[in-house]
Amino acid sequence: MESGSVRFQSAIAACMVVATASAATAAEPASNPSLTKDWVFEAGAIFQHLDGDATSEGGLTGGRVRFSQIGLDGTETVPYLAMRWRFADDWRFDFNFTSLDASGSKSNNSIFEFGHSNFGIGYQLDSDYDQQVYTSSIGYSFIKDNQSEFGGRLSLTVLHADVSLKGSLGNLTAGPEEAGNTWVVPTLGLYGTYAISNQWTIDGSFDGMAFSYEGYKGYYIAATANVTYWFTDMFALAAGYRFIDADLQHDGSNWDEEIQVRTSGPVVKATVGF
Repeated sequence: MESGSVRFQSAIAACMVVATASAATAAEPASNPSLTKDWVFEAGAIFQHLDGDATSEGGLTGGRVRFSQIGLDGTETVPYLAMRWRFADDWRFDFNFTSLDASGSKSNNSIFEFGHSNFGIGYQLDSDYDQQVYTSSIGYSFIKDNQSEFGGRLSLTVLHADVSLKGSLGNLTAGPEEAGNTWVVPTLGLYGTYAISNQWTIDGSFDGMAFSYEGYKGYYIAATANVTYWFTDMFALAAGYRFIDADLQHDGSNWDEEIQVRTSGPVVKATVGF
């Protein structure tokens, strides 16, 4: 009985050693594709909530209108595309693109001016918002091993945003009036990735900059957080959250335009690595 007990205790000890070794292996991934692939391509969708306001004014004409006031506050499903290229041990190039096309319709309950038009109470307001965001980044990883990566990057974001508004009441019409432009915004940012195992990773990034040049000024902030699961060495699915807050102004010689926009929402995407 004693020798059987010893063998039983030895078997338990062996199992504990194996379990501990397995846990240690899981705690220190040997190879997670998020950290090792030279090329990564992502495609998915953002369930994006839109809010903000727009200004179109010059002299004593025009004014500001809230997105909620003209029916543009809401959630839209927008495409998301991204890629990453690790062109050296500690260097990477990132690119991502999103496009948003929203429309709204609402009965006006207040008197306001926007652009060259006056929108009275009872007008049926029809609005459109169009936005494209292109971001390219060069990043350097201060920390890079089998389990984690942390670095800084310089990005260039091209953001086009445009609001269009028209109103009608019987035979009366107002507009259409527009506010918008294309802004080129350099940003500084931080990014990080942590491999929980060979299949699971979490990652995040934060980029931002206040800017002012030749009549263009404002600020731009973008933040992301994701969880990724690699089913194979080449294919993964990810879910996360994306947030953008921007104040984009253009002060012209006779007319000023400004768009303050906030978009946020969950992201789902498929990932392929090579």
